[in-house]
Parts: sequence; structure tokens; C-alpha cells
Amino acid sequence: MKALVICVYMGPLPNYFALWLRSAAANPLVDFLLVCDHPPSQSLPCNVSCKSTELEQLRQLWSEMAGFPVALTSPYKLNDFKPLFWRLADDLNRYDYWGYCDLDLLFGDLAPLLDRTLGHFDMILSEGHLRFLRNDARTRNAWREIITPRRWQDILADPANYGMDEHHGINRVFAGSDRSWFADSGMIADIDPNFRQLRLLPCFKNYTVQAFVWDNGKLFRERYHDGRYWRDEFLYIHLQKRRMALELACLDALSIDIGPTGFSNRLSTESDRSAVAARNPWYLPNLPEMRILVREGLRRGLGKPSSFASVGVVSG
Repeated sequence: MKALVICVYMGPLPNYFALWLRSAAANPLVDFLLVCDHPPSQSLPCNVSCKSTELEQLRQLWSEMAGFPVALTSPYKLNDFKPLFWRLADDLNRYDYWGYCDLDLLFGDLAPLLDRTLGHFDMILSEGHLRFLRNDARTRNAWREIITPRRWQDILADPANYGMDEHHGINRVFAGSDRSWFADSGMIADIDPNFRQLRLLPCFKNYTVQAFVWDNGKLFRERYHDGRYWRDEFLYIHLQKRRMALELACLDALSIDIGPTGFSNRLSTESDRSAVAARNPWYLPNLPEMRILVREGLRRGLGKPSSFASVGVVSG
């Protein structure tokens, strides 16, 4: 089975776009379509294509689909239109699944997930930064069933962002229907932008000594726990709202350290505690970080769901 993942990005491409391309090329089971207004200057891997457009052209296209003028005046509003991205593909009939993704991430190895789930679920994954949907008429038009927090018509006509692409939109449609859905947020290294250290969102387990590495197409977290070295594999790492410097050597490196402020060529294979700690330094929480930790701790103590992410497997 084959999948097409579509990314729409308005404005200059991120400075580490070349790394995104490398991680996409390492997943030949998936084709990627980048729709943008600043076409990349570098050559693209064989599984990545590019289509040039403008925000106003997208607004007109989706207005035709919706049957009324939609409010698309800023790139951030594109999040609400992700369930409509399939309309941007010229050859969608070639694919069994389509999906959408962001550019502020690096893919690890997606093959184990797709081998298990393609053909068995109507929707795969739960976050707006990457998901896959079955390419059939009912699933392509699931966005027309969104009624909370507002009707889809009201959301698309409002310039504010409602997150129709995930928890407050399409996820509620799938959770409340007979559609099948595989979702496990624990498979994603979703990095909290509110912390200086690279930390997963507070609903997930973090460690004082932990670091992240892209290693020849796979994404790992290294950590120390109970005096032992562990390595956890993730589908991808999401680096939202974080400025990341890029060493040019990373463009050819087999292993890339992902630090709090940038990417660097891994020159040492040392995995002792001090080496791992140096790659992602731990800081005593400052006041904003402490507030987040306390708030999440209180929510867990009261038995309330985390305010950050959905966790677990959902299937129909």
C-alpha cells in the first residue's frame, strides 16, 4: 500500500528544511507533496514533489469546496484546512492513504507503524503534525461532520484557528463514529516548547538525563534510568516554536544530535551518563517551567486528563 502526505507551508522554508528532506527520503513507503509559495532551491528526493501556489489561490480553492468564502488570511489558519489538503493532490487515485504533516519535525522510521496499520484503520495517528487517512470518499469528507466546538462552516468562515485538524475537530468525528482509528501519542517525541531542555510534553515521562538523536533514518531518545542506559525509538520528533541552528555537516552525517538549540554532527559514539547529559543539558526549572510542572502534577493528582495531548490507542 502507498501513502501520500501533504504539507502546505507559506513563507521562507525553515533553515533545517534540508534535514526534513533527508528524513522524508528515508521513508520510501511514503510520497510527500510540499505545497508552498517559496519553492526549495535544493534538489528533491524521488519521493518528494513540490507545487507552487499562493495563499489566495488556496483560499479560492477551498471556498469552492466549502460553497462559501472561507477565511484564510494567515498561514496559521492553514491548520483548520488540513482535513481538506487532499484536494491539492493531482494524482490522489494512486494512493491508498493520504495525510498531512508539518515541517518543524524530523521523521524517524515510519515503516513499522505503516506495516501494522495501513489497510486496517481509517485514520492513523492523532496529531496534526502527522497523520494518515484512508483514501475513500467517506474519509475524505469527514471534515463535513465536524460540529464541535463549532460547526465546520463556522470554523472555516472564522479567521481564528480552532484546531480542526486534530483534537478539537477531526478527532472528535472519528471518536464518535464507527470509523476505525489507531492513535498512540506515546510513539511521538513531541517536544514541549516551554522548556529549555528538550523534554516531551508533561503528560509523558521525562528523565533528567536524556537526549535525542537521528541515527541513519531512525529517531531515538537516549536516557539514563535506575543507573542503566536505555534507548527509546520514536516515529518522529516535533520541534514546534523552537529556533534550531544547523551545522552544515549534518547534511551528510549518518548520526545527528538534536540539541535544545540546534542540530550537530555526532562525532562521538560515547553513551556514558556524562556524554548523554552534555547533549541535552538539564536545568533547574525556572518559574514558568515550574508552573507547568505543578499544573500537570495537580491534574494527574485529581485524575484529570493532561492539558497537552491525547495518549493511548483508539480503534473501532
